Amino acid sequence: MNGPQLEAFEADLTKTGAIILYLIDQYDRQFKISCDDSVAKFECMQWLMFQVSGQGPYFGQLAWFTRFHKPSIPSAIERYAKETERIFGVLDKALEHKEWLVGGKCTYADLSFVTWSHLAKGLMAELGKSDVMEGFPHYTAWLEALESRKLVRECLDEIIAAREAHGLPP
Repeated sequence: MNGPQLEAFEADLTKTGAIILYLIDQYDRQFKISCDDSVAKFECMQWLMFQVSGQGPYFGQLAWFTRFHKPSIPSAIERYAKETERIFGVLDKALEHKEWLVGGKCTYADLSFVTWSHLAKGLMAELGKSDVMEGFPHYTAWLEALESRKLVRECLDEIIAAREAHGLPP
């Protein structure tokens, strides 16, 4: 198995979204990062599905073609940069009149986007497109709010240190 895996009790899960849903079900019984309202519960799941089927793959491809694929394929980089901007736009529009994606609080739906969103800022800078972020003010404010949370910041700091230890940009 190459990738995330969770083996616990009766579960043998290998897909990130399923692992997150399992952990929420088993360990967030007080709804600290999830919602007990039926509609909000499914809205969280909907955003998680968008993250695992949209943000993760597109941002991952942007990272691959920007940093690792040799020889460079400008058309692939441009395609995934545009898809990354499209994802920024979907989130920006969703956050236009609210601080968090679901339920008026930070949930696993929001948190699921953090690591790829953080990486995407660096990728856009590498591509000379830092100014793109200015076109998505709600998304940018949301990401800054997420990144300023103590535990999120600690996780990101560990990720940055690990990337630097392997010679990768933060």
